[in-house]
Amino acid sequence: MACRTIHLPGGGLAIVCGPRVRRPLRRCIVCNVPETMATIKLCDGLLHTKKGVKTCDQVICIDHAYHVDPDTDLCPRHAGQAPQSSA
Repeated sequence: MACRTIHLPGGGLAIVCGPRVRRPLRRCIVCNVPETMATIKLCDGLLHTKKGVKTCDQVICIDHAYHVDPDTDLCPRHAGQAPQSSA
């Protein structure tokens, strides 16, 4: 039985066990840290393709994600798409 230790936000830990690991570990595109060592987000930046508009979905850890809203995170490449606040 394969087990993984997952680091949760706020310093908590979770041990997840199962018959096998079904997908490879995702790693941050900036620092290469695996998802078992940090909380991983997917980039919500927009990509324009021939089939339409879709999200970037690059894997980024919370240390390198640019947080726009509670449910919107951007990779460094798309951080320029974030709305600028006027102060």
